[in-house]
Amino acid sequence: MRGAIGEIFYDSANEILIAVRINKGELQNIASRPEVQALNAENGDLLWNIKYNGDFVPDIAYVVEETLVLPYFGLMLIDIKTGEERDGDVKAAYGTPNAKYSEICRFWAARVWATTVPIPFLDENGIIHYVVGYAQGEYINPDGNKKAYLQIDIHQDKIVMAKEDIASQGNRVIQEEFTDDLLY
Repeated sequence: MRGAIGEIFYDSANEILIAVRINKGELQNIASRPEVQALNAENGDLLWNIKYNGDFVPDIAYVVEETLVLPYFGLMLIDIKTGEERDGDVKAAYGTPNAKYSEICRFWAARVWATTVPIPFLDENGIIHYVVGYAQGEYINPDGNKKAYLQIDIHQDKIVMAKEDIASQGNRVIQEEFTDDLLY
């Protein structure tokens, strides 16, 4: 493993180490995107790796059963066994913004958006509660569009509820904690 490591955590259920690699500077953003690597906890062998969009923020990635949740630019749901992005509502809704963001990040620092991307909360039923830009009821854009409150079933990778137009573009919704099924 080469390069800078932002964070390493151990998933005991799957007996793997997850290493979140980061780019050390703007020149690395031009050459490559940062990536996440899964390593066999016993022997250190690389099991898989996947590139991600966004700027690393410590302590916000987590594993739920067999899904790695990467919320660096929007949301990526990764199958922990294969290292592939899960093919569901979340991936489909981020398709266009992610493609545009990938190109922009190669020439402009991702940090511009890092502080505006809200952190998704997970409840005890496997539902992610997330406030994010949401256009026309189908495109998730973390820093654009009017804001919506989404509920995403992590087990089915499906957006099960969307309450649109809760804030205007440019207005940040501050999420402090999730209590009694409400975001405060």
